[in-house]
Amino acid sequence: MTPDNNRTSLQSFLFRFVSVYLLLYILPVVWLAALLGVIEPDELQLSQQKLLIIRLGLSLAGATIWHFFSRQGSPHSSQVYLLKLGIRSLLFINMMVYGLAKVAMIQFSGPTLERLIMPVGELSPMGLLWTFMGYSGVYQIFAGLMEVAGGFFLLFRKTTTLGALLIAGVMSNVALMNFTFDVPVKNLATHLFVFSLILAAFDYKRILNVFVFNKETEARVFEPPIQSLWFLNLTKWVKRTMVTAVILGFVISTVLPFTPFLNPPKPELFGIYKVTTQEPSFRENAWQYLVIDYNNLAYIRYDHNSKPYSISINQEDLEITLKPRGTGSERIFNYELDGGNLNLIEIYEADTLHYGLTRVDEQIFRLTQ
Repeated sequence: MTPDNNRTSLQSFLFRFVSVYLLLYILPVVWLAALLGVIEPDELQLSQQKLLIIRLGLSLAGATIWHFFSRQGSPHSSQVYLLKLGIRSLLFINMMVYGLAKVAMIQFSGPTLERLIMPVGELSPMGLLWTFMGYSGVYQIFAGLMEVAGGFFLLFRKTTTLGALLIAGVMSNVALMNFTFDVPVKNLATHLFVFSLILAAFDYKRILNVFVFNKETEARVFEPPIQSLWFLNLTKWVKRTMVTAVILGFVISTVLPFTPFLNPPKPELFGIYKVTTQEPSFRENAWQYLVIDYNNLAYIRYDHNSKPYSISINQEDLEITLKPRGTGSERIFNYELDGGNLNLIEIYEADTLHYGLTRVDEQIFRLTQ
């Protein structure tokens, strides 16, 4: 067997391996098992790792059997087209979902009031990354536009290689951040990065000639591998639909940050309140701060941790109710607001507790400036 035949045989085997793996990857086995209760949510990441090994083993076995019984050495052009179409579709969907979420600035949120008073050392690696990404809306939008652009280029065969290279660059950064900041979606980001490299590899000779060897390269001729009229009409209809969906999604994403959905009204007593007095003062877990945030959220800040609550404020009776978001009992306070001072009175286990709090100006925090 000549070296050319060996190379062709290896390429054919790799094509079949990737085809089987892609088919196994798009099957939602793990998520279906999680929804049915077969896998606990905290075991999901471990299950992804196990499933990766299973996919690799099955893909190797499936590609070997397919390669052994195949009567043709190289895959048919229609088979190559379908594999590339599958990868393009997978990448396109994920780039649009995550890219438009960043453009709309809903994937990452800016520093919340509770985050402003939290020491950096208490943040999880993922919490630190989310705060970093959410602080700069410009950077978040830029990152989203790169993902949207990469996905958009995949809609056209002439720009597929450009889109694949762009996505590979973007997803290499995303995957690295997911691993180094312990973000749970490491598996997805890595797969998207690898699939983008595979898609670009179909054009590896032309890429090497242009970027490495400084050689001329010929333009690729794009002809539909399936010449049926119904197929040509279907692809045109799907492409137009996807282009329209991208434009519509982009418009919605750019408008969404200015809607009440992402700009809810400030609740009564909104702000950060520093505890100045607490009587009796010998109580354990003394308060440091009370935070009243958007979406009926409140936090009590102690020495080394914060506890979240759902808050409701009765302005007629001057009453605040805190319901713990987790274990614990409901707490009811009478309040009095005097300028920037907030006084709370609570009946707790037959004791009357008094809290004196002073409103903190959020502008003293550099992350709000």
